[in-house]
Amino acid sequence: MEFIISAVITLPAIFITNYLFKKFNLTKMNYRNIKLPYSGGTIIFTSIVISLFVSYLLNNISFFKLFFLL
Repeated sequence: MEFIISAVITLPAIFITNYLFKKFNLTKMNYRNIKLPYSGGTIIFTSIVISLFVSYLLNNISFFKLFFLL
């Protein structure tokens, strides 16, 4: 069950971070006129960190508390 929840969180996070990297033009960083392209691994790593953080929050905050926060 935990694996399914984390997979459901991780897959959209990959697409969202990929979109944000492209939107804010972070795919190519200029460092002294040398273009350093971000690899796909950077995007996947960032999205996994985000998804781990979200799943950590979901595990610590119960859905009952979340319901009353909304």
